[in-house]
Amino acid sequence: AAAPDVDQIFAVANSTKYGGAGYSGNDIGTFSSDNSASLQVAIHELGHSLGNLADEYHYGGGSTWTGTEPSTANISTLEADEMAGSSAKWFRWLGFVQPGVGGHDTFEGAGYHEFGLFRPTANSMMRELNQRFNMPGREALIIEFSKVVDLIEDRIPADSIVPADAIASVVAVEPLHGLDYRWEHDGIEIPNATTSMLDLSTIATLEDGDLISVIVTDPTDMVRDEAARTDWMTDRVDWIVSAPSAPDPDLNGDGRVDGADLGIMLLYWGSSGTPGDLDGDGQVGGPDLGIMLAGWTG
Repeated sequence: AAAPDVDQIFAVANSTKYGGAGYSGNDIGTFSSDNSASLQVAIHELGHSLGNLADEYHYGGGSTWTGTEPSTANISTLEADEMAGSSAKWFRWLGFVQPGVGGHDTFEGAGYHEFGLFRPTANSMMRELNQRFNMPGREALIIEFSKVVDLIEDRIPADSIVPADAIASVVAVEPLHGLDYRWEHDGIEIPNATTSMLDLSTIATLEDGDLISVIVTDPTDMVRDEAARTDWMTDRVDWIVSAPSAPDPDLNGDGRVDGADLGIMLLYWGSSGTPGDLDGDGQVGGPDLGIMLAGWTG
């Protein structure tokens, strides 16, 4: 109750005893504080509580899994050819060789059973401490991180309405590998707009009420599940453009632009703050006459 927005809970026992637990789906983990393996245990339990990963070790004794396909990302009843054929579990990583971990395949013995369940690599953090997470484990953790962290932290302007001559930008969480930025005008990608900001005055066709969007994506190659990237690793901000309406050279409001309107303009020629200042520069002059002649109906 005191921390309503908590993402993970770690209960730490002030003890030298070895051990810990991670509760998949509940965002809760435990470990002891003063054992030589405490930090490694905490990382392993985070694999359970945050990544929803299963243990990849077994207890021996010839036990065989007879249940259905587990829901966890890193153990399976499927062997490599079945996995590849059905596009299941870590099929995208089959054959990938990870430095410090080795090749990805299907290795029998996981989920506490010696037979009937397979793990992605010969060893990993979910099988033995002081190892790295294999790629299915890393991918699962990254996706879960992304579910609780928005890529876009702030938008400028903060309002959903943006002037047509503004510079629109976003402040994003920048990982070491960088992010992909894509800007759109009414749903159509703007060429060469690939940074966190965009000068709207460079868009010649921009009109009042148009939609400007920026889509930010984390392109990390540690995730190969593109559906997850779209759902959890992509963020978006939209603005509605506010553009000044075109100046109306019909100064007398009779529905025509003719000599009567020209007479009004000439009456105020050189003045400021008057009806004839069509371009809004503070003075009635040549540019205003050009606007009037462009709309001339006679």
